[in-house]
Amino acid sequence: MTNLICGDCLNESFLREILQQNELDECSYCGLEKPVADLDDIAVRCSEALLAAFQFVEQPMGVIHYRQEPIGDPLGEVLEQMMDCSDRVIADLSQALLELWGGWDEDEPHLPN
Repeated sequence: MTNLICGDCLNESFLREILQQNELDECSYCGLEKPVADLDDIAVRCSEALLAAFQFVEQPMGVIHYRQEPIGDPLGEVLEQMMDCSDRVIADLSQALLELWGGWDEDEPHLPN
């Protein structure tokens, strides 16, 4: 099922402005009828911003084999800083991004802090 999100549930000013031009429908997160966008479309825009601003960090062997602290911040934390959304929105957006990027079988990517 497709998740739809409204500007009130998406606390990022640029994306909020874009959403105001969209058609009305029920937001999957707050249940109100407002201008919404498909979360997968928002994931594509977030992906473009993340790939322009960050690079993925390949973790050293010490992290992989000896459980040392990973380098960088997990994707979810970076999205929280960027978007300031609810935990549910961040989790769904993280999942949509991982599906969009593909190839993340074990751990989510870390981005340099």
